[in-house]
Amino acid sequence: MASAVPAASLNPRSVDIVAGIALVLSAILSLIAILHHPTLATVQGAEEAARAIHSLAAMDKLVHGALMAIFSVQAIGFYYFSARLGFDRPAILAGFMAYALGTIILFIPTTLDGFVTPDLNDACMASPNCGTLPSGVIGLIAIAIQDFTMISLVATSSATLSWSTALVRFPGWMNRAAGCIGFACGVAPLAVFGFFSVYLRPDNLAAIVLAPLIWTLTAGALMFHQQTRP
Repeated sequence: MASAVPAASLNPRSVDIVAGIALVLSAILSLIAILHHPTLATVQGAEEAARAIHSLAAMDKLVHGALMAIFSVQAIGFYYFSARLGFDRPAILAGFMAYALGTIILFIPTTLDGFVTPDLNDACMASPNCGTLPSGVIGLIAIAIQDFTMISLVATSSATLSWSTALVRFPGWMNRAAGCIGFACGVAPLAVFGFFSVYLRPDNLAAIVLAPLIWTLTAGALMFHQQTRP
């Protein structure tokens, strides 16, 4: 029996606008969240460090939980961005796959930094046999956070370059301009990691993610632009 409910149809223009809003808002909110990332002040000794981590635990979880939600929304925005450009184009498909992989990888250091570290610290403080989180464990987690974050940024930068390779070949000045901006934004983090020894901290991370932020805003602006789909 045929269904009495008509099949839902989405207006492509409405989808583009919603995806554009998602990209623009996620870019802005991610920068705000990073700027509010809690940082440890200079501490003396393991016990003082443990107390400091404990005092920042709630804010740590709030910021990192917000970032995970924001980047999930951003991934949805980039899915529709890629769909608009055409998944049948290898560069577009490769771009979205690289971006999705980078986002998934980013959830690892976000979880380690925002949830695992404070929870381990609290568990250790509550145990008479532990007292404070061993420095070796903290060091291992810190290395994992650094490596996974850099791998994620390399993956998303590669995605930007892949999308841009296709955009510069599309008709229309706005597509080509977005492609050129994308090339610059994709190369910038790769150049930083390639030529400099960078230890990621909340203060310099905000500067490093400025290029991906500009690209996300550019992609969002492209979704608002009324033009024939390539």
